[in-house]
Parts: sequence; structure tokens; C-alpha cells
Amino acid sequence: SSLTYKEDNIGVVAAFFEEFQISRLYNDEETIIGYLRSCKKNTTFDYVFYIDSDGNSFNERNEHFDVRKYPFYKDGFEGRTSFYSSVEVPPGEEQETVLASVIVPFFDDNGNVIGLVGGTNIQSTTSEDFFHNIGTGVSSILLNGKRDVIGYSNDLDDESKIFDYLEKAEASIFSEKISRIKIGKENFYIMSDKIPQTEWRLVSIVSKSKAFERYGLLIIYSIIASLVNFFAFSAIIIAMVLIYTHHLNEVKIHAFLDPVTHGISYQKFLEDAEKYINYHESGELLAVCLDINDFRIFNDLYGFEEGNHLLKIVYRELKSYIPTGLVCRVASDTFYMITDFKATEEELLMKRELFTDAFNAMLEKIKKPYHITFTVGFYRLEESKMKVTAIFERANHVHNCAKKEGMPSFFYQEKLRQSAIKQKMIENTMHEAFENLEFQMHLQPKYELVSRRLVGAEALVRWENTGADHRYPDEFIPVFEKTGFIVQLDLYMMECTCQLLRHWIDFGIEPVPISVNQSKLLLLNPIYFNVITTTIEKYNLPPELIEVEITETIMYDNAAVLNALIANLHEYGIRVAIDDFGSGYSSLVLLRDIKADVLKIDKAFVYKAEKDLIGKKILSSIIQLADTLNMQILAEGVETENQLNMLANLGCHEVQGYLLGRPVPAQTFAQTFNKK
Repeated sequence: SSLTYKEDNIGVVAAFFEEFQISRLYNDEETIIGYLRSCKKNTTFDYVFYIDSDGNSFNERNEHFDVRKYPFYKDGFEGRTSFYSSVEVPPGEEQETVLASVIVPFFDDNGNVIGLVGGTNIQSTTSEDFFHNIGTGVSSILLNGKRDVIGYSNDLDDESKIFDYLEKAEASIFSEKISRIKIGKENFYIMSDKIPQTEWRLVSIVSKSKAFERYGLLIIYSIIASLVNFFAFSAIIIAMVLIYTHHLNEVKIHAFLDPVTHGISYQKFLEDAEKYINYHESGELLAVCLDINDFRIFNDLYGFEEGNHLLKIVYRELKSYIPTGLVCRVASDTFYMITDFKATEEELLMKRELFTDAFNAMLEKIKKPYHITFTVGFYRLEESKMKVTAIFERANHVHNCAKKEGMPSFFYQEKLRQSAIKQKMIENTMHEAFENLEFQMHLQPKYELVSRRLVGAEALVRWENTGADHRYPDEFIPVFEKTGFIVQLDLYMMECTCQLLRHWIDFGIEPVPISVNQSKLLLLNPIYFNVITTTIEKYNLPPELIEVEITETIMYDNAAVLNALIANLHEYGIRVAIDDFGSGYSSLVLLRDIKADVLKIDKAFVYKAEKDLIGKKILSSIIQLADTLNMQILAEGVETENQLNMLANLGCHEVQGYLLGRPVPAQTFAQTFNKK
């Protein structure tokens, strides 16, 4: 069949998809279809299509079809630009059609073919030739990069002479110059054009007699072809720029916009805050961390959609409250702000109250059925060279401190930061210290007040590490309680106590009862009773040598559970003491509800009773009440003879404190206090 060819079609496809290959968007079908449609507008192909490495193919109309049966599929994925035509009879039609396809491969960075793009013309066999003759006497031969003939027009007088033409014209074909050859008696002009963005060449052959006949027409056609190529390529570049700009804008929107509040994102806030800080002088800016109290409960009550609406309102109101500052939502219901407010701490607290009141008044005005409160952390910038993230780490830390203490707001203080650093260092080293046996048991003696006779001891933990600063129990015990490590330490102290008592018995040293502090986490564990009795039986000890100390703070919400445990301990023979009574807001009801054996009066209570008559009367009443309840009374922290005499006059039974004996290592206790 005679075929028609137009080189500008192939050039447009190749150039267009070279730009498409650079964009690396060939995994996005929607984007590819957009490219195909733009390409279709700039060519005369009936269809423009894309083929992926799995053989899946679709055109600019998003019609999918299978092309794996065509030879160009294999050629393309072997890296060859190819031309292919076939004669087919479409289903339901008698008219034969020609499928003329041009295929261009494109590659990844490693030179592997990752897809094909091509164009197809569908024509009847009686239609205009696919190889378009520029004029009578002009013949066209299409060569690929290997100089193979992949198509030619049949305007040649003798098709068998095609290879004679090529052999004679070989030097001219790749010089891209007009040259003259002679075949037989006739002279011919040869012109070779490299098809843009491909390895193909279109070789035009015209006899000398016809060349000048159509010279003017050739110039016109050349100009038209050049203009078409120029405008097509320009259209491709413009389309690529528009697509890239649109894609860049989408990325910026996602990166710089909070999807909930529609305000700036945290990433954008960090960038803007750095510029904001550089613009202002050090010491004039205030960093704020704020969150909504009980926001999780709010979501449970009103749903996430209403929760998001509330966050949007909070952002809007904060932004209007500090018009010269920056606001962003960091995560969930937490907001960061930076502003140039010049106010004292008292003025800031007042502003916080005014904002909360105004916010709830606004909610009431728009008929929202809820009342909102906030927790706020304030940090006044101390140095302008700090990183924005470091600034808000401090604001966030002081906010967390306020949250922990149940306070509406806190101001940053350096000692809070140092305390947090120390706590973190304790957390980081406590497990290693435990493995290295740095936690040692010390014993402080207890005396019967009247006779001054040694009647027992309290087990106290000490963290002994010569390579670090001295760490006191009131520093590390709260950290252990927060992390749960206190359970491991409590069990360790009970084990050490039982080991020591067994040692005394085995070496003929008369043992005294030892009281051991036990934490809330351990006492409320259902298996605690079995654990402690198993340890005592492991060392074959009389149960009355062990006394369990519990703090008064654990008893408020756990009286029933504790009384059940105390009943089991009493039945087994273990005594129970209430420790630090009077250190907090003690309730006399606890003395009625908790069936303990010993009431230990906190040293602060003893100190106040010594200095204050009312405190003394209260202490006297507590001692009398405890005595009525058959509880043993022990006063802690006795440091002076005056305190000792006062306690004796009030009827206290036992005492412990520095006046009578400081804590000593467990191994030296018996020798130190002559208990043999």
C-alpha cells in the first residue's frame, strides 16, 4: 500500500515527551493523559498514546487497549524509535484501514526504557499516501539510527533501485547538506534531515529536472514545516511551565497551610518566626504555648467536626488578639504564638483571663453550648540567637509544667529547665545504676522514747556513684514514681532487708524489725501480697520482723483495696505503718478507715508543734486519738532535745531523727548501734 509520512508529527511527539521524561511524572496516569491531549493538539495524529513497561496502553481519551501484539512494542522496549504500519479490517466494516504508528521510547537515569509514547493515523487504503510527496519526481526514504529503511514513498520510478540511491548518497545522508549524485544518465539532488529528538532521518531525492520546477514550492513547504515545529515546541514549553507552576503551587499549599485552621502550618511558622525574631531586638518578644483543656473530652461529646470548627475559631481569635505577631496550630489542640507584647507577668495573666472570658462570651453569642479554658506557658526571649525550635521547646516545657501542676499558666524559669534536665539525666542512668549496684540500703534507728531503747530501723535507699553529683532521694524518687521504675527499686529494697535480717540471725545478732517503704504502684498490684510473702519465706524469716510503710496520699482513693491488703498482711503477721502523716492535708477520717498499726508523724508537723501553740495542741489531739485506736505513735525528724521532751510530754511512743541516730550503711548498723 502507498503510505503518507509527515516528519513534524514525530518531532513534536519526541520533543514533547523529552520534556515529559524530565518531569519524572510518568507514574501519574492523570498527568500523562494531560500531556497526551496537549500533544494531540499539536500533531495530525488521530490518536496519541502511552505504553508502560507492563504493556498497559491508553490514549488521550483515556481509552485502554492492548498493543503487545504489535512488533513496535518489542522494538520500543529494546530502545528503538520505530515506524509501523498494518492493514486491518475493523469489526463490522468491509473497508480496509491502515494503522500507521510512530513509537518513541523514553528512559530513566540508568538508561532503561520505562515507557513508550506514540502516534497513530487511521486511514482507508484509498486515501492520501502516508508518505507525503512534496512534488512529482521527489521521493522520500525514512531511515532509523542504524540506517535501516523503515519506510519510503512509491514515487520512485523503480522501487528496486532504492538501495542504489542510498549507496550513492551515503556520504551526503549524514552530512545534512544538499549534494548531487548521478545514477545512470540522470542527475539527482539529495537532502537529509534529522527528525528532531529522534535518531531518524528523512532522505529526500529529486531529479535535477524536477528540482528547479518545484523549487519555490519546496521553500514554502520548508518555511511552513519550520514554523509548525517552532510553534509546536513553544506550546509544549508553555504547557510544561504551566503544569510545573501548578504543581509547585499545590506543594506550597500543602506545605504552608494548616488543613484544619486554614492558617499557616508549623513549617511556615518556623520560617516566618525566624524572620520575625531577626527583625526585633532581643528581650522584646514573648513566646507562648497554649492548649485547650480537656479537648479530647470535647471531641467525644461533640464529634471531630465540631472539634475542628473550635480549633478554627481559636486560631482566628488568637490571630486577632495579637495582630502584630504570629500564630500557628502545632498539633491537635496546641498552638504556638510569638508576639512583641511588652507586659509584666501580672499584666500577661490578666490578658490571659480577659482572652478566656472574651472567647467564651463570643461562643455564647454564636450559641455554642460549651465553656472553654486554656493552659498557657510563657517564655520571654533571653537571646536573639536562639533557634526557633529551642525557643518553643522552652515555651512547651513551661506549658507542660503548668499542665502537670493543674495551673492555668506558668512562666519560664531557668531552674525549671535545669530541673527537667536533671530528671532526664536520672531517667537515662537509673537502669545502668541498678545493674551496677549503685543503689545501697541504709538504716536509721528507731527508739522507744522513755527508755531510749533501740526498737527498730527504717530502710532508706541511697544512690552512691562516685563519678556523678550526689543525688538525693527527694530528687530521684519522684522520677522513679513517674517512670514506674520505683516498683523495681521497692522489690530490691525488700529483698535487701530480708537478706540482712537473715544474716543477723545466722551470725547470732539479735534482729530488730525493719520498716520498708512501698510505693502505690506496687501496693495496688493484685499480686503484691504473694510477692512479699514469697520473699519472706525464701529467707525463712519471722513475719513480725517486717513492717510495710505506706504514705497517706495513697489512701484517699484506695481505702477499700488497702484495707483488704492490710487484713491479709495482719493475718500473715506483718505490721503496717502510715508514713509522713501531716505532710499534706491529712484527714482524721483516714485514721478511722485505715487499720494500720503505726502512725508516723511527719517532721514538719513536729517542727510546727515546737514553734506554735495551736500546732502543739493539734499534735496532742492526734496522739491521743491514735492511742485510743491502739496505734503506735512514732515521730520522725527529731533533731533537738526540746522536741524530744515535748513529744515525751505529749505521750509519743517512739522517735527517730538525727538527734538519736543518722542513717548508716546496712552492713555497719549492728556494730554502730551495739546491737549484738
